[in-house]
Amino acid sequence: MEEKNFLQTSILLFLPLGPNPQGRISGRMPRITELRLPLDHPPEALRAAILARANISADQLRSFRITRRSHDARKRHAIQLVYTIDAEIDGPTTLPPTPDTTWRPPVTHAPAGTFSDG
Repeated sequence: MEEKNFLQTSILLFLPLGPNPQGRISGRMPRITELRLPLDHPPEALRAAILARANISADQLRSFRITRRSHDARKRHAIQLVYTIDAEIDGPTTLPPTPDTTWRPPVTHAPAGTFSDG
């Protein structure tokens, strides 16, 4: 009986959160992928590129976070930085949401009948 209660409690701890007090769904920000900029771009060019890709005004972009930064050096004379950005945007957007990457406990038992002698 104790084990069942522990499992129920564990599962409840890892359920996604609901709307936060501001009314936005927590953890589901739009994700911008494959945002390419030149290697020597100025820092403000990243914000401008986010605004252009999302097709929004500057006051709609609340914040952003660089999730991944890599480089594309296939053309030696035109090396680019490739960004994946999670942005917090006010208003509707057509960008895909950030994937749910919350940790969930692994399945610790096999389905019934897997190891039967039948």
